[in-house]
Amino acid sequence: GMGTAILPVAGMFYGEGDRTALKDTLKSAIRLGVTANSIIAVLIILFPEALPSLLGIEGADTLQMASAAMIMFAVSMPLRSLNMAFINFYQATKKPVLSLILCSLQSLIYTLAASVILIFPMDSDGVWLAFVLGEALTLITLAVIIAIRNKRFPRSFDDLMILDKSTEKDRNKLEFSTDGSIDEIKYISDQLYDFCLTYMSDEKSAKDLSACVEEICSGIVKHSFTDGKKQWLDITFINQNNEITIRFRDNGRPFDHMKQIISVN
Repeated sequence: GMGTAILPVAGMFYGEGDRTALKDTLKSAIRLGVTANSIIAVLIILFPEALPSLLGIEGADTLQMASAAMIMFAVSMPLRSLNMAFINFYQATKKPVLSLILCSLQSLIYTLAASVILIFPMDSDGVWLAFVLGEALTLITLAVIIAIRNKRFPRSFDDLMILDKSTEKDRNKLEFSTDGSIDEIKYISDQLYDFCLTYMSDEKSAKDLSACVEEICSGIVKHSFTDGKKQWLDITFINQNNEITIRFRDNGRPFDHMKQIISVN
């Protein structure tokens, strides 16, 4: 779940060129994912017969086999959360080939190969151990890939993110923060107009974007801000290769879409 949730968030920050937010996103996904899966894994290891019993598995031999399988699967869970975080992060940051390679190794190649090798000496236990080995070998492979690319093994989250540092040189940013006053919103809108004209020759498009930003900011303040509470609205204009990206962030009241649907109907 946490690994999958990283995909849209990291994709947004990657589009904005926000390396700090990308690093924080990856850190949070790994920390929360590994922590949650480790807690569940410990509970399964301590009580391996609980889930099989709930599923109606009976008989001493069958229950023992199921318990051994549960323990092996539990051991693989924290490793899997790491792999899923990296797979989705690389997918979001436009590294689909690397993401596909890791996914194939984790879900098929390593796991299947280990199962075929271990099933004969270990019977069914070898199949379940293959899940652990598949996750571990995938992480080792990722470390090797990064080591080949960077000419050293990863030592930090910057290494693990595998971001091209040269892309930031092609970006130009303009950032503002406002408490929602009309004068500040108008000023920010005018600044966007000048910012757009610096990188585009179409004056009409610059005026349209400026007007859109003013309306969006006014809408956020009107429907999201609460009287008596200190609130902020951050607006960032980003140019990359003459393509303008506009980012809005605020700490206002979340939009209740169900309430809106009910009021309309």
